[in-house]
Amino acid sequence: MRRLDIYAFVISTLDYGESDLIVSLFSYDHGKIRAIAKGAKRSKHRFVNCLEPFSLIKATVILPKTQGLCMLESACLKKSFSTIPLNPVGFTHACLAGELLELWTKPMDPNQNIFDLYLWILDRIGNSDPEHYARFNLFFQTKILAMSGYSPDWDKCLICATQNKKLHVPLLGLASGDCRICQNHIEPKVSVGTLKTLANVIRWSPKQLMRLNVIRNTLIEGWSIMVELNTRHLGKYPKSYNVLKSLDTTISSAIYNPKKRYSNNIT
Repeated sequence: MRRLDIYAFVISTLDYGESDLIVSLFSYDHGKIRAIAKGAKRSKHRFVNCLEPFSLIKATVILPKTQGLCMLESACLKKSFSTIPLNPVGFTHACLAGELLELWTKPMDPNQNIFDLYLWILDRIGNSDPEHYARFNLFFQTKILAMSGYSPDWDKCLICATQNKKLHVPLLGLASGDCRICQNHIEPKVSVGTLKTLANVIRWSPKQLMRLNVIRNTLIEGWSIMVELNTRHLGKYPKSYNVLKSLDTTISSAIYNPKKRYSNNIT
């Protein structure tokens, strides 16, 4: 049997039988791992306080001989973001980040930049005022999309490839600016400031992003674009968006059910 000692975030858990849990982990060195924790619901020692969402743990997992789930042999808590569940809005923002992390990553495909990004968003939600949650989550969604290889090139018109013009996002049915070739063909338009902001989010480190202020219009437009891109590329609508729509009034108008708008494209 091959054992791995890992540092990993608990993304989600699922009841399995009367006493077991299936745990979805995202580790620093090995990416996403799904493991079964035998007796976790009854254990008072091996997994106590370790398998709550948003926990950073040190764990030992046993790899399967062929295919299937790993086995979570042991775990100990290294860092807990225990304040996040106390705030419904912050909790839902963190759930959305975790859901996107799980949807965008593949098993045993390490991405240490995504690991660090997830640590950053949990730290920001756990230690910031609620008024900043939507801004930080916009940064998270923009960067994880880019790290997954699905971000548009925000620096040129995607219709005619003209650079140094005001920007367009035709993939979304959105455009901005005065490109003579494209300006009359795409509706509705979004502001140039929003697209430049998203371009900067990709370039800048999380530490630099702490200094990036975002006006309300840019925040709403940015969220609209991220909801659209995540939904189209994933081929599904992340469930946390619906919950967040009812809780965070700052960006609720930017979150919609794409099945109603794009019934021919989204299944």
